[in-house]
This record gives sequence, C-alpha cells and structure tokens, in this order.
Amino acid sequence: AESLGVKAEKGAAITQVEPGSPAALAGLDTGMVIIEANRKPIAGVDDLRKAIQEQPLSKGLLLRVQSAAGTRYVAIRVAE
Repeated sequence: AESLGVKAEKGAAITQVEPGSPAALAGLDTGMVIIEANRKPIAGVDDLRKAIQEQPLSKGLLLRVQSAAGTRYVAIRVAE
C-alpha cells in the first residue's frame, strides 16, 4: 500500500479496476486500499474474499477505503 502512496498498515490494495465495472462506478480506483467491508476490518485479500462470500454483492457491500486523499466509505451493489 505504501508503494501506492497510501499509508495503511493492513487492507487489500486495489491494483486494477475494470472501466465501467461496479467498482469503477462506485469511485474505486487503483492505489486505494480496502480497510473495512461491512464495518469489519480487512487485513488482506483473504478477509475481503470472506466478506464478499458472507454478503453477496447483489445485497450490497459497504467498503471503507483509504487513499492518498484520505479515508471514505463506498457502497457497491451489483444487480442480479
């Protein structure tokens, strides 16, 4: 994360966002780090996968992301 200019001790770094995807439409971008999913801490990619399995994206997922500009919440939802 620090190599991306983000100071986050834990989390899942976003390294690629597909243009037009739900992530892109929600404002996620490369260089951001996901530090919470549905208000649960994310230590790494495995935690993020677990959060997505517990709460399908069709029901929505609240992410807390950290970027060089600061921290904010982003909601992602995918139509079924």
